[in-house]
Formats: sequence, structure tokens, C-alpha cells
Amino acid sequence: MTSNRASEARMPARGPANAVKTPPPTMASYVNPRPSWYHGCMATPTPRRWLRYSLRSMLGLVTVFGLWLGVQVNRAEQQRRAVAAIERLGGKVHYDWKWRRGWTEVELNREVEARKSARLRKLLGDHYFDTVVAVDLMYPENNLTDPDLDYLLEFPKLEQVWLTHQPITDKGISQLAHIKTLRILDLQKTAISDACLDDILRLPNLEWLNVGETRVTARGLTHLLKMPKLRELYISAEQLRTAGGWEGMTKALPGIRILVLFDSEPSELEWD
Repeated sequence: MTSNRASEARMPARGPANAVKTPPPTMASYVNPRPSWYHGCMATPTPRRWLRYSLRSMLGLVTVFGLWLGVQVNRAEQQRRAVAAIERLGGKVHYDWKWRRGWTEVELNREVEARKSARLRKLLGDHYFDTVVAVDLMYPENNLTDPDLDYLLEFPKLEQVWLTHQPITDKGISQLAHIKTLRILDLQKTAISDACLDDILRLPNLEWLNVGETRVTARGLTHLLKMPKLRELYISAEQLRTAGGWEGMTKALPGIRILVLFDSEPSELEWD
């Protein structure tokens, strides 16, 4: 009895104060019933980087396409409004597909009918597909004013402008100087003078010019030598006379083909 009591005295008292505290179980403490080879074959998949890159690329392409589409819509709407304004003034416009090709009448009619029947063209309109390259404002019912030429700036690929018999002044020509693609310019019987020649010199691609029956003088015409691409020039008989005749004009403008207008028609006399 004595030994049993002594051993009980040496044993720690049981109770909450003296209970052994064990840490909470972890995932490692559980027995995994799966074999070792399973972990190598069925590992948790990593994020697919190619999917992230493809989504990013797709968003970038969508953004670029949206910007391009916005530019095309804005260009088409600007051209539509400008064409409507030109037609209200009594003028005509010519598009690139029709103006630059040597169509026969049969081919032209066939092409026109084909374009009219195109479904997408019917839905969106011609201005999303065609570009204005020439504007004819000769002999319109309403006389033009210098501010009316602002409509021409809406055609970024304009190559030809015809303004015969219009009261356009030097101020209006200063607007045309912004059209760097211009190749042909008809200013016959307008109200221009030598003051506009500096603006005409700002047209680097001009090849054909008509200043007949205007206030441009023979002395002013000598400035046209600074135009590297000018090949053909129309003048009036009065301008030829004040230049000293053919000899004086050809000396003043060597290398330029000169045609003289008699009764608004070019003469048969030419100089190459």
C-alpha cells in the first residue's frame, strides 16, 4: 500500500491544467492513400501563358481595328458632306475608279451596274469605297465665292480642279495651296492676279495650269520656272503680246509647253 501511494504521489495530477497540448493536425499528418506515381502524373496544372498572350493579342487587334474603322468612317462622312456641297453649288465630282482608267462606254456601263448591285456598297454607300480625285466647277449655276473652296480641302487625294468662269480671287487660291496632290488646275477667266502665284508655287505636283484671260501678267508668269513638274501652260493672246510674242515667252519659260487661247480655245501654235 505504501509503495502504491508513493507512486501515485509521484504521478502528475490529471486535469485541464496539466493536460498535454498537442498541435493541430496538418495535411502532412494525414495518410495519403494514393500511390507515389499518381502525384507525378496528375499534378495541378499551371496557368496557360499562351492563353493570356492570345487574349492580350486579340484585344490589341480589336483596338487597332476599331481605330482604323473610325478613321474610315470619318473620312467617308467628310467626303459625303463635301460632295453634297459641291453638287449644291452646281459642280460635279469624279471618282478614282472612273477617272483614271481608259474605259470604253460598254465597259463603263457594265462597271457602273456592277457597283450599283453590290450589297455592301448599297448598305454603306459609295463614299466608303470610292475616292474623289477631280472636281469640275466650270459654268455652275451659282457663282462661287472664295470660302466655297474650303470644301475642296475635304478631298485628301484631289488631283484636278476646274474653276473656269468663276469669280475666284487670290484669297481663294491660298486655300488651294494646301492640296499638295493637285496636278491640274484650271483658272481661266477667274479674278486672280500675280499675287496668287506664290501660292501656286506651293503646289509641288502641278503639271498643267491654265491662267488665260486673267490678270496674271507675263512678268508674273516667269515665276513658274520654279515649278519642277509644270509641263503645260495655257495663256491668253494678251499675255502673249505683253511678253513680247512667242520669242519672248519661250525665252522666259523654256521647257514648258505653251498654248495660247484665242476666243477661249487653244491655238494650234505650240512650243515644246
